[in-house]
Amino acid sequence: MFYTVCYRRYDGSAQNSAVLTEVRRGYLTTHKSKSGKTGGCLAGREFAVRYKIGPGKFSWRMTSGKTVLQRAYRQKYGYYILTRNGAGETVGKARFGRDHAWLQTAYYLGNTARPEAVLKPNGGNGLVLLRLVPETGRYARAELFPSESCGATARQSLVNAIAGEPEIYAETDGGGFFYCPLKETERRMAVMKDLSAGKESVIPEWPGPDQDKKEEPVPFVYIENDRPAPEKPAAGAAAVPLPAASVPAEPDYAADHELYSTEKPTPPAPPARYTVAGKGLNGGPQVSDDLSLRVERGTKRIVISAEESYTYFGKVIDGLRQGRGRTQMHNGYTAYEGNYLNDKRDGFGAYYYKSGKICYVGGWKANKRDGVGVSYSSRDGSIFVGRWKDNIPTGSGAAFDAQGRLIYTGEWKDGLRHGHGTEYNQDGEIVFTGEFREDRYYSGYKRI
Repeated sequence: MFYTVCYRRYDGSAQNSAVLTEVRRGYLTTHKSKSGKTGGCLAGREFAVRYKIGPGKFSWRMTSGKTVLQRAYRQKYGYYILTRNGAGETVGKARFGRDHAWLQTAYYLGNTARPEAVLKPNGGNGLVLLRLVPETGRYARAELFPSESCGATARQSLVNAIAGEPEIYAETDGGGFFYCPLKETERRMAVMKDLSAGKESVIPEWPGPDQDKKEEPVPFVYIENDRPAPEKPAAGAAAVPLPAASVPAEPDYAADHELYSTEKPTPPAPPARYTVAGKGLNGGPQVSDDLSLRVERGTKRIVISAEESYTYFGKVIDGLRQGRGRTQMHNGYTAYEGNYLNDKRDGFGAYYYKSGKICYVGGWKANKRDGVGVSYSSRDGSIFVGRWKDNIPTGSGAAFDAQGRLIYTGEWKDGLRHGHGTEYNQDGEIVFTGEFREDRYYSGYKRI
């Protein structure tokens, strides 16, 4: 029995289907009707789910704000779940029988008249993939075979590094499985067999106790782009490292050094000023004398100093930014665009450097990065993609260098690599895979 099937090219990570997996698993293992609601964060967007599952019926609705991402519809054969992206475009249609058995999933890319790919069971324990060939307009058929997944472990990271990471993954009543063509499946099974047997050609040599004590781990810091980047030296000049103590404390963002901010206990805030949103800044500000008008679409001027101020476009309630809006720097660049709650960044939003370049896109909570997000370093061009808590990477995440090469993927805690993870060099080869403790190698496999 298939609980969910994930085709990474269209569905993204298998984590995107985690809630649906658990709801279906719960019913199919107990056969007891269940209903409820839950929520979380996917790809930097908050979502909410309402569901009801029982004999011959299924109700499912996943929303993000006012956008319906997934919804179940009844059909004679059972029901189907329609999946849409944030722009409202249909990207997938999964069909299920009256007994809740998965029948097939069709994937779309722009044209909903004809799917680009179709996945379905082959009647046994494998899958069939049908992919549209644009040149002929016909579908190419491929048989896919299962290979067991080890979950989020160092062993699985090593298998994927050697044999490749499959695009198709399924949660079943027998566990989690990757699905690949026969030769690739045989290759994966051979690698796992060699690992179990301790074959030296597969397992990199691990340094002995004496060598381990002398060796220092590769220095690594997460992207602290809440501080400004040092100035780049002129052409031909020698680059001089800037000591940490000399880095200015002032953040590199307009939104973070607002003088009149609700973060301060007793702000000396001047009266809020508003203008009509339809005209933007044209015609100059128009001060409202109607004190009973609490909610108004317009702009709010944010004072930083006598020489510098910023402008907010969006909803204002009692002088506080609420809902979706945009804060604009004096040079016309955007400082932040996204959701606000009580004058603080809260929800999904994009943050920018003073230069106008993107800094961070993802979830926020009370002015701090929270949930899933992507940050871009102004210092070296490196990128971090993963989960944040209290403005610091915490949870699963991946770091890339300026050329887009993966340098680490795994678990983080308080901005340090902590838990299962894999570190790579510039050639894409594994440097270390295993357990990290506070950014240091703890146990696992190391390339010598």
